[in-house]
Amino acid sequence: MPSGASCTVQVKPQASTNGALSGTLTAAAYNNPTISLSGTASGFTPNLTLVATSGTPSAMNVIGSAPGHSLTYGADVVFTVTNTGGATAAAMTFALSNASNFDFDSGGTCVSGSTSLAAGASCTIKVRPLASADATYSGNLTVTSNNSLSAALSGTATKLNPVSLSIAATAGTPSAMNVTGPGSPAYGSNVTFTITNAAAADYTSAALGIALSNTTNFQFNGGTCTTSTTLAPGASCTAVVRPEASANTSYSGTLNVVANNAPLISLAGTAVGWTVTINALVASNSYNLDFRTLLLNAGWNGSTPVVGTVTVNGGVVVGSTSTSAYALTVQGAFPPGSSLALVNNGYIVGAGGAGSSTSLASSGSGEKGGNALYVQIPVYVSNAGVIAGGGGGGGDNSGGASWVAGSGGAGFVPGAAGIASPWQQVPNVAGNVGTLTAGGSSAQNPYDDSMGGAGGNLGQAGERGMNGGGEAGIAVIGNKNISWLAYGSILGPVE
Repeated sequence: MPSGASCTVQVKPQASTNGALSGTLTAAAYNNPTISLSGTASGFTPNLTLVATSGTPSAMNVIGSAPGHSLTYGADVVFTVTNTGGATAAAMTFALSNASNFDFDSGGTCVSGSTSLAAGASCTIKVRPLASADATYSGNLTVTSNNSLSAALSGTATKLNPVSLSIAATAGTPSAMNVTGPGSPAYGSNVTFTITNAAAADYTSAALGIALSNTTNFQFNGGTCTTSTTLAPGASCTAVVRPEASANTSYSGTLNVVANNAPLISLAGTAVGWTVTINALVASNSYNLDFRTLLLNAGWNGSTPVVGTVTVNGGVVVGSTSTSAYALTVQGAFPPGSSLALVNNGYIVGAGGAGSSTSLASSGSGEKGGNALYVQIPVYVSNAGVIAGGGGGGGDNSGGASWVAGSGGAGFVPGAAGIASPWQQVPNVAGNVGTLTAGGSSAQNPYDDSMGGAGGNLGQAGERGMNGGGEAGIAVIGNKNISWLAYGSILGPVE
């Protein structure tokens, strides 16, 4: 350039971020003159972007690895947050919309609530999927600073559903596995149980073990399940169980599957139909006996159905201490299935009625004889002896020139003789006592040969004096409840 000549250079500032600008302009010639340049850039704003830089947000899958595995994590997806704007961004925050299936993993460089990115700077966020059961799921990662960002997340969880065994009765009723005896043992009906691995399970079961907690009253009786059986998802097998018992009882237990989640089912039942045989012997004279009490005294427990026999030995007398009480009663509660029998080789007789006594004030009929056998419940009777009502007491002969009391009726105890009441102006004579089989004979007043009524023999009324004799006791009350195997000698009314 000639001396004194000049030229111009135009310089325009440029910037992409806010801040001070500085530099120099140099003319590269001769003495290389320079001039400093400076300025300020302003008006630029931050702008954050969110990009997955490792992994696939739409395939954040979880895959289980073992039966019954619980919470399982999938691989991380790395998201990079970059400030592509021209100014420093405000502190960012970030969150996940589905915390059940996504969470933040360690190792990312972004810190929610504190990281502020300068222009051009970046940081990372690591997100991982999680699940405890097979499912599909989705959510969002949101980042908020000067601008808001969102990334869609989704995935599928597989191989997480564990083996889920169940057991159910598919034939029969497990709460009513009853047995009807007798037998040693006796068996009830089969109940079929089906063991199933849930169709939603992802794994085959372990080899099945099946066991009964009560092997006294339950036993396996078939089925397709064995100790080597394994069940694929949706598959099943059967176990057949039957009850057994050797006595009347109630029982319970469980059928247990010894594998994986180990389900069980309750079993229960009742056994009936067994009886106990009890023989009670009446070997000596007795009064006012009760059939049920005799069996209890012979060892019956009062609750087990009983085949019970009471035998009265030959020559033995069963009587009553009072005309108002029975010699022998067959009554009371017996368990269903019981069978009762009475074998009489001796005597079952009511008490004899007392003869009537003489009295100036009053006199009357002889006493009614006592009743012998009272039957309220079914019983077999084999009578080779005597069943008889007590004889009625004889009536007295009072009011004439001489007085004579009535005599006692036959029975056990025999009827008492009527008493002669003392009255000096009239001769008085007491009656006679009865015996086991015969009433007391008529008493006679020697003053004028007047007679009192004789006592009745077994099953007969007492004779009349001036007043009437007593009625005979009833031999059998409740005949409708008796099945006669041998009728024998029955003396007196049967009702």
